[in-house]
Amino acid sequence: MEVLPKTALLQTSFPDIAALKQYTGALNRNGLLSPPLRKSLTIGRPAATNGKPTQGCGTFETVEQTGPHTYLAKGWGIAPQQQKAADGIVLAYEDGNGSLTILDVIETRTLRPDVVHTLRQPRYLYAGWEHTFALPPATGNPIKLTAWTFDTNTGTLCKTANVSLVAPDTGEIRTAQDRQ
Repeated sequence: MEVLPKTALLQTSFPDIAALKQYTGALNRNGLLSPPLRKSLTIGRPAATNGKPTQGCGTFETVEQTGPHTYLAKGWGIAPQQQKAADGIVLAYEDGNGSLTILDVIETRTLRPDVVHTLRQPRYLYAGWEHTFALPPATGNPIKLTAWTFDTNTGTLCKTANVSLVAPDTGEIRTAQDRQ
């Protein structure tokens, strides 16, 4: 089981990561977690996961460089079937073989009255998200970033509109519609 290191969360919620992995692993093996834990950080190829942006899941709006090796991503995400802000947001990057790998889970939610106004749904007030992150190791090519909403009841991911291409060597950042 792969785990994203979330230092702040571990320090406040459960400071012993080894024990947490042991307990959750045992619960998962015995079918007591629903949905079950992901087995890896790989999402897979977009075509294999119906990775086309789904109308209504949200939008990956911007990425900006905030430091020598840090970036800030922003957007919004909803669960349209439940008519609420998405349970979670996952930031992923495309690796060299075209597969998508989870880079981070986004914790910081922001108020989005513009989304409430546009979609006419007050429940979407906390649909906004923003996240500071470091890029995965550079390969010389621009890194393609995607954002996905996460449904904690089903364990499914829904790709938001837009992708960001970040060229760490030149500092160029482009946000574009995904042409999948």
